[in-house]
Amino acid sequence: MIMISEIISSKEQTIMGRNRFTTIIYLVTLVIMLVAIFLSWQRTDTLERERASAATNDHEVWINQGERNPHSAAHFSRYAFKPIPAMSTFEPGAIDYSGLAVWMEAHRRNPAVFRYAEGAGDLSNYVSLTPAWIMQVILPLVIILLLFSSYAGEREDGTLKQLLSHGISLKSIFQGKLSAAFYVVLKLLIPLSFIIIVATIFFQAGSAQVDQLLRLTILLSVYALYFMIFAFIAIGVSAKSTSRRSAAITLFTIWFVLIVVAPRFANDAATFVVPQPKGFEVERSLSQARAAYSKDDNYQEISRQEILDKYGVSSINDLPINYRGYILQRSEEHADPLYDEVYDDLKEVYERQEIILEGLSFLSPTTALKKLSAGLAGTDRIHHEAFSWEAELHRRSIIKQMNDDLMLNGVDTGNTYTAGVELWNQITEYRGEAPRFLSLISYYISMFAALITLTILAFLFARRTTLSIDDLEAIS
Repeated sequence: MIMISEIISSKEQTIMGRNRFTTIIYLVTLVIMLVAIFLSWQRTDTLERERASAATNDHEVWINQGERNPHSAAHFSRYAFKPIPAMSTFEPGAIDYSGLAVWMEAHRRNPAVFRYAEGAGDLSNYVSLTPAWIMQVILPLVIILLLFSSYAGEREDGTLKQLLSHGISLKSIFQGKLSAAFYVVLKLLIPLSFIIIVATIFFQAGSAQVDQLLRLTILLSVYALYFMIFAFIAIGVSAKSTSRRSAAITLFTIWFVLIVVAPRFANDAATFVVPQPKGFEVERSLSQARAAYSKDDNYQEISRQEILDKYGVSSINDLPINYRGYILQRSEEHADPLYDEVYDDLKEVYERQEIILEGLSFLSPTTALKKLSAGLAGTDRIHHEAFSWEAELHRRSIIKQMNDDLMLNGVDTGNTYTAGVELWNQITEYRGEAPRFLSLISYYISMFAALITLTILAFLFARRTTLSIDDLEAIS
């Protein structure tokens, strides 16, 4: 026996299918989505080709640098190029602003450079026009356009009273409307599924694909919850509205507050409460870390005595190694924890800002979704910091190889010792990989909780308002 709720749902879907306005909305949304996909893919493909070309050129320049002192080569050094995540086609996140390469030179821990947004010029205002942006901003509006008359239209046309007068329960009507809302969300999720699955198949391969598929599954679930929040809100507001017009005005206001006002307020509040240090302040701290060894006479004396004791000699001139190579490495080891302290302080600022964002994410599902979307795509701050740390470890490894070669092979040569392509070939290429999502999931638990909580609250709001329609009908 067909349930009443199924009949109501089928009726809603049939009306949507026959409604020219609904068809136009879906077609326009699809066209905009396809354009965004193409432009975003084109940009990502350009970034990847430029990255691959730069990495190849960097390798050739390094190998063909000729004979030189290993420490000079350490200053000449290499670049670590950040891998472009496959899902950045869908969600670029912070990748346009965080930098794509780190110069791994001696005595310096450099921040990432080559930021796409810096070279965008007047087009920088359109950097955010991506498939993810459309999903986060435009599609909730589409859901509102499709569902705002769900109950208000029935009430305005008088059909809601007819349904109730025939003994159809409010629960059955609600279940039917809810099923129709799921249908709307499913139709909107299909393009999203297509985009990210295609991105995975064509841009990711090997063992990392397992992690990518996990990210895709979670991402689809997250966006499904996000869409359902707006579907529940649309149903609930429509149930409380006396006309299509009042429902539309109320829902558009809610959309503007939740998607435009609340996320902006959360970001501004976070940066106001926890201001970011100025660029020159960070650079000053890095310069102090760089110069700390030359000012630490005690550490220099300890280093000198340790190497003398190790080889059992009383004079530097009697050492069976190149003392300059040894001191250069000790100066690196002295500076490394100081550099770490500067970057850890900067990281702490970002984390404190994000704690505020996490607290304010309960004001708007968009705030939580943005962090989850970029995190699942591998394009947020956390993934960038993982790349930066990998690059720093690789830098330390390169510099140590250079200093060790000078120390062990530059005996009795002073500053005249040189190495060649045989040493340059011993330096391994940087081949960074994105961390597995499960290893980072603790960073996103609060945002998952916020989104799930808001979904439950939106559902309870829709259920309560729709099941209390009798009072509204009696009043009217």
